[in-house]
Amino acid sequence: MPRKLVRPTVIRKRILLLLGWYSPAIHRGVAKFAREANWILDSQAARYGRLPAEWRGDGIICMLAPEGPYNDFIAGSDLPTVNLSWRGPHVHVPSVLHDDGVIGQMGANHFLERRFEHLAFYRAESLWVAKDRQAAFEAAVQAHCKRVHSLIWTARYRKGPLERHLWLVDQIKLLPKPLGIMAQNDDYAVELLDACEAAHIAVPEKVAILGCDNDELPCELAAVPLSSIDSNLEGLGFEAAAILQRLMSGRDVSPVTLIPPRNLIVRKSSDVLAVANPNVAAALNFIREHYWEPIGVDEILDASGTSRRGLYYAFSRHLGRTIAQELIRRRIEEAKRLLVKGDVKLQKIASACGFSSAEHLSKVFHREVGISAAKYRKTRQQKDVLTAK
Repeated sequence: MPRKLVRPTVIRKRILLLLGWYSPAIHRGVAKFAREANWILDSQAARYGRLPAEWRGDGIICMLAPEGPYNDFIAGSDLPTVNLSWRGPHVHVPSVLHDDGVIGQMGANHFLERRFEHLAFYRAESLWVAKDRQAAFEAAVQAHCKRVHSLIWTARYRKGPLERHLWLVDQIKLLPKPLGIMAQNDDYAVELLDACEAAHIAVPEKVAILGCDNDELPCELAAVPLSSIDSNLEGLGFEAAAILQRLMSGRDVSPVTLIPPRNLIVRKSSDVLAVANPNVAAALNFIREHYWEPIGVDEILDASGTSRRGLYYAFSRHLGRTIAQELIRRRIEEAKRLLVKGDVKLQKIASACGFSSAEHLSKVFHREVGISAAKYRKTRQQKDVLTAK
């Protein structure tokens, strides 16, 4: 009787995911690699903050923090471990981190391109991630000889959220306008929105606000949809898992790996050009609110409250372009955003951006951008896929 072939049992690696704060994007990045590598991923601790009882496994992906709940557990483990946070007070393991220098500079450039003369950075923690983002933001602003203000609420105040809110309201009232403020992350950017509302300060007309991490729920559903830098949390998780795989295979890895941000998503909270001239500001606000409608120079003139000659001169002086050029610029920027957001048909994009047809959009897009709309979409989507990995 022929002997039965016995296939060797494949022993799957078991990996523990420990996060100081739960991030679906980080979890998704780690899980994508885990599926490719055929790991068993224990993520209950990441979701619920509880270590599995008597856990046994092959590797750990964690976030270390001062006095964090998992520090002793990590310190007592001899398993390959990768950290997703700067702070590891008594544990030395490879770290995968945001490139906070690039993030801070990206935030500053966003406001500088919109001609803001007064800028500020808001943070409410002493974490290195916040300090490094702030330092890079301020350095980029100062390199352009612009004034930068610091809004820093630290633990020394020993007060709660209500006191911080009232303090923030007072601080924003005192700062010069128009003002561009970057917050250390989206949660603190929402605090800025709340403070501006309490102070009866218009966003983005008087204060433009930028967050970081692009958490779509608070960003999209905020009272004023929130602009944010996509810090590539999914890519952070995926790369941490890839480095852990190399560690478990006995290969050398870098002590620190920096992950660049993906891009900056512009929403209403910072979608404005900062100009002191009230007529230009009124015209720009009208363009922002009505660019998808069949408007032209005459409608913009009516909204500005000044003469044709006066507005033409003011646009040339403050923006360096004509009224018609600004309307086209605004429509093309929105078309760019929609082109990389899934596979929206060109006709639908044209209608959403104020163009009479897909052909009209294609012609103007190629003239203004230098490539076709289809090629722009393909190039940007390929870039996003590579960056996410």
